[in-house]
Formats: sequence, structure tokens, C-alpha cells
Amino acid sequence: MNNIIYFLISFAIISCVPSRTIPETVDYTRDRRWSACRFYVVDHECGTISDLYENRECAFSAESEYLSVASSQQRQWLHEHGCPSGPLRGQ
Repeated sequence: MNNIIYFLISFAIISCVPSRTIPETVDYTRDRRWSACRFYVVDHECGTISDLYENRECAFSAESEYLSVASSQQRQWLHEHGCPSGPLRGQ
């Protein structure tokens, strides 16, 4: 019986220790590019989808795809997916 109590106390103490958190990496340039080009990309990729839910899913998918692109290829990806040169020049 004592072993169970010791085990439960040990388990409670261990579970109260905060886990190691990894802060999200923030890339200001990447976010600024996406903000400038989001409308064009979503319109290009999802503009013909009239269902609101499917349109949102498409937009989320486009953003996820963009975030998976290497930083050196982001401008090219945005341009290929409907973003005109104007919003990309200032980036």
C-alpha cells in the first residue's frame, strides 16, 4: 500500500514540472510577404469556390503550402500563385 502512495506522490510531482516549450519561430519578412499577397493567392487558388467552408479550407491549404516553402523560394512561389510584382517589390 505504501508503495502505491509513494508512486502516486512521485507521479504527481513529476507531472507538475513544466514541460520544455519551444517558442514559435517568427519570420517577419515571410509574414509581411504573405500579408501583401494573401488576397491574390487566395483569389487565384480558391476564387472559383463558392462554398464558404471549402473556400476557407482552400485558403488554409494555400497558406500552409506557402509556409512550407523555403525562404529563398517564397517570392517565386507567391508570384507563381497569382501575386503580382507590385506587392513583392517593396519586400
